[in-house]
Amino acid sequence: MKKSQKKKHPKWIASDKFKGVRYYVDKSRKHGSRFDTFYGIRYQIDNKRYEYNLGYASQGWSEQKAALEIEKYKIANEQGTGAICKTEQKQINRKKRIEQAKLDEEERRRRITFSEYFEYYINSQAHKSPNTILAEKNLYKKWLKPVLGDIPFINIKPYQLEQVKMNMLAEDRAAATIKYALSVVSQMWTLAKRDDLVFTDSPTKKVRLPKQDNARIRYLKEEEAKLLLNELRLHSEQLYEISLIALFTGMRFGEIVSLEWNCIDFESKIILIKDTKAHRNRIAYMLDDLYNLFNNKRKELIEMGYNLNGLIFTNLLGEKITEVSHTFDRVVDKLFNQNLKDKRDKVVFHTLRHTYASWLVQRKVDLFSVKELLGHASIKMTLRYSHHSPDGLRKMAFILNDLNLK
Repeated sequence: MKKSQKKKHPKWIASDKFKGVRYYVDKSRKHGSRFDTFYGIRYQIDNKRYEYNLGYASQGWSEQKAALEIEKYKIANEQGTGAICKTEQKQINRKKRIEQAKLDEEERRRRITFSEYFEYYINSQAHKSPNTILAEKNLYKKWLKPVLGDIPFINIKPYQLEQVKMNMLAEDRAAATIKYALSVVSQMWTLAKRDDLVFTDSPTKKVRLPKQDNARIRYLKEEEAKLLLNELRLHSEQLYEISLIALFTGMRFGEIVSLEWNCIDFESKIILIKDTKAHRNRIAYMLDDLYNLFNNKRKELIEMGYNLNGLIFTNLLGEKITEVSHTFDRVVDKLFNQNLKDKRDKVVFHTLRHTYASWLVQRKVDLFSVKELLGHASIKMTLRYSHHSPDGLRKMAFILNDLNLK
């Protein structure tokens, strides 16, 4: 077996014309009709010796060009203006690339418009309900985009947000809707701050929000609830059932249409409500009418050969329902929403949740229990129902009437 022969190091030839330049002829490469020539340099600065290979004649190198390379490093050393060797030049070039990359990133950051960042923002909100995402998209399209859309995101100023507010006030939008629109901007800013797109506080903090109690105050009396349920049943049995559940449990529409059969505990007469707006599960209790409703549906499905799994309520395609039926809106508009003077009196599906809470308080259920049954994150949300108590706060205030401090 032959031993592998080591490749001999080429024999350098010192240039007669230029000090420090050397070369060798590489007979393994052709450059035109001749063999290719490879060039290198050797020089000394401050008693330190440097040696570098440069390249082939076929790559553009020559003795003169190699000599200029040495001269460049020596001038840089004398003037203190640059690298004195190839290694140092690489470091300088790397530093320049890093600095340029930072400049490019800064320029990219400055060019991102509000509309471009909104697309990124809304795609990152998968944790929100479809209805919430739709509402934010509508606020963007109707109010935010016309004023802010083409402005670089980092350049958004309070006066531009004031314009959004004024546009919404001019169209008689509720204070809560205006706050919601600006809260979308605030949420976008928080996300941008996390991602180092912006470094200052949100400009929304400098915008004075309109103050108005926009909370709906309408609830249904017992006779009105009966009228509504009877009318709904004439149009849709499923819509009637969904509304009945809302009236007897205070569940939100999204919570009802998300119910699956495994959420129903017939033995304990309990409904497990998952993934609520407050981000925690809670339970509702099945009154007799609800128990009968679910039990009858269960029997029908079993008789038809269906398995009790998946969603309880679906659309005609067997898919999850995503919005309140227009039939419901038509019915309540016909029954209750004619010639309203206060938009807070308008009956909507959420009115059924208010009705449930109001009925509880009227029957002297304490507010803490109402809070838990509704799944409110804070007791402040529940306090709005305190005026429905038969004696209300008046009775509480006069409880000290028996004191005699004279």
